Amino acid sequence: MRQTIRRVDAEQAGRIYGIKEPPRWGLIWGLGPYASVTYPLAERLLLGMEGAAGLALAPRHDGTAELRPSGQLHVSVRWAL
Repeated sequence: MRQTIRRVDAEQAGRIYGIKEPPRWGLIWGLGPYASVTYPLAERLLLGMEGAAGLALAPRHDGTAELRPSGQLHVSVRWAL
């Protein structure tokens, strides 16, 4: 994950105070079950659905991290070669 904060007065704050908001980055670790299903729409055309649910350890601005629920759902149409 990469986070960049843009402020309206960033140029002015940098000029007056000599500070600039640094970009932050970090890894978000997660753990939970994952499932995938593929359904044929035609001979080579496939519909795929993937889902996951679990917990993610999200970093905070002060250097700590907190445990949060996490969920994902992906739907795709694929062409098999």
